[in-house]
Amino acid sequence: MAAYLYDRLVTEDEYRQRIRRHRPSSLLPLIAAAAARYGAPERPQPWLQSPSMKYTPWALADAARVCLAYGTEYQRSDATERDLLEILAAYSSLKEPTLHSTRTPAAPLHGPGLGHRGVRLPAARLRRRRTTALVMRPLQRRSARPRDL
Repeated sequence: MAAYLYDRLVTEDEYRQRIRRHRPSSLLPLIAAAAARYGAPERPQPWLQSPSMKYTPWALADAARVCLAYGTEYQRSDATERDLLEILAAYSSLKEPTLHSTRTPAAPLHGPGLGHRGVRLPAARLRRRRTTALVMRPLQRRSARPRDL
């Protein structure tokens, strides 16, 4: 078997649907058995001897979490060891939004020259915004005082 089953990045929706193909009542016992098999405390990192090194504790935990959160028994097939290996291979090929993003690095959300969503404002709009804030401050202070009757 190849060390990888996916030659591309897998989206979270595709990963979730890959898990939802199977009944939780058949997939969760497979995950538990694999966790017991490759989680022996007497050996350091026993998952390194697993097929294609896919049976990592964090991959098994995430597959179980997704299975519990999104799985259903209705019209699903029973899971096999091969299905579990494919699920874990999909997990290791997940597209991480922060690592595989085409966007520029994140900018601070607040600060001078930034709008309410972190979008940089044009210089003319920024000047208008500052003058509006200066004009509004005295009015707000006056309205905060109690009126003499």
